[in-house]
Amino acid sequence: MASSLGLFLNEDDLDEANRLSKKISYCQLAENEKNMVTNILEFNWDSEIQMVSNLLHFPHIMPDDKRLKWLLKGLKEQKHPYYVLAAATGVAGLKLQGKDAEEIVELLKDLSTSQPGVVALRAFMSLVEHLTHPKDTQFVLKFMHKSKSNLRYNSLDWLIENIKDTNELLSLLEDQEIPEDVKLEAIDRVNTPESEVQDRTNEDLHHFTFVPNLAEFEALRTKEQTLSELFGELDLDKDGLIGAEELRDFCEDIGQEITKEGAVRDIALVDANKDGKIDKDEWIELMFPKFNIQ
Repeated sequence: MASSLGLFLNEDDLDEANRLSKKISYCQLAENEKNMVTNILEFNWDSEIQMVSNLLHFPHIMPDDKRLKWLLKGLKEQKHPYYVLAAATGVAGLKLQGKDAEEIVELLKDLSTSQPGVVALRAFMSLVEHLTHPKDTQFVLKFMHKSKSNLRYNSLDWLIENIKDTNELLSLLEDQEIPEDVKLEAIDRVNTPESEVQDRTNEDLHHFTFVPNLAEFEALRTKEQTLSELFGELDLDKDGLIGAEELRDFCEDIGQEITKEGAVRDIALVDANKDGKIDKDEWIELMFPKFNIQ
């Protein structure tokens, strides 16, 4: 019969891996099991992707003296992008101290601004408890500069939680870089009676808690890559933008009938500068839920 550790290491469902991890304490592992954990991380980093990912997601099943070393390695990983997500998830809730901790915080800041989608979200969610006002306020405020960034909700939650002076907060929201629709939405949220937001504040700091497993993550990356390549084909004049006609033609090609007026409306949903055209990132954001890879 497989041990709890063996089941955990090979489990590809994150919910089940989480359940199994709660039954495992590193200090209570047999010596051969402790050696197994170390050998996987030291010598099988590139071959045992599922096992390494699970250990990064649940780092309490690592030796204390090497935990930060491996989490740092995961956050810096380039060959296996899923390790970055797993490590960004794994550092949440850890009591970080010293130079390694400072490096992790800086890495999370970089990931939250440079990585796409769920990686940026998880990095920010692990980062928020290490951010303080006013030191990090401008860093957080930058996430509100994009109309369609999911992180604008997380950043607003942080601002409301950490800036107690409403006038100061409203003044910050006058930042000229914040799109008008985001600004109005934020001001409305700030002016909502405290009794209506108090119960949800702590929960709101953890918007979008979905974390894909390894297979789901690879499928998401494949889909993003396919959409990126399609954008290049549609962008005939190579100006980095496409308009309503190109969107309509593409939708017709994949069997989704749409009028030009409908394409204009769809583009307006993600068109940050309201020029009637969208760039590659906006294209991926718009088409991701519409486009299925067969």
